[in-house]
Amino acid sequence: MLYPSGNAKTFDYSDTIYAAAGGTVGCLETSDLDQDGWLEVWTPNYDGSYIELFKISPIKAAELLQ
Repeated sequence: MLYPSGNAKTFDYSDTIYAAAGGTVGCLETSDLDQDGWLEVWTPNYDGSYIELFKISPIKAAELLQ
């Protein structure tokens, strides 16, 4: 997943792996399934024959390092 990390004029982005799928991941889709104002990311794993659902929500940077 790419997220903005610097100057918007130079399109500075960083990438992160939010799930180790262990297989081929197809096109991601987003929705607000439960209509709480936060997006969910649908992540299909073609090799594993399943779809994982991840919620995008606010989190403190320190929590990412734990």
